[in-house]
Amino acid sequence: MQKIYKFYSDNSGYTLKENDENMFFIPRETLEFNGNDFYKTVFKEYKNNDDIQVENMMSEEEQKEDKFGMYIFSMIETMIAEIIQKINENDNV
Repeated sequence: MQKIYKFYSDNSGYTLKENDENMFFIPRETLEFNGNDFYKTVFKEYKNNDDIQVENMMSEEEQKEDKFGMYIFSMIETMIAEIIQKINENDNV
């Protein structure tokens, strides 16, 4: 199964959407990241070797103006890749 999340930025924060539905939110004011909610949302119904992708929907202008946006996007991509790797390693044990 393939899941594609789209990463958006606006004045209130950073949002991951799947099929135009808000799935996960990081408020700009606090930058609070709830790891438990992130895991439950992104890895809901995940099976070994599923493909999860994140597409950055921020414009070039937004990327230049938002000092945290690209960092948060990169962090989310890295976390997803590392979690998938650990899940797949554990499934193969």
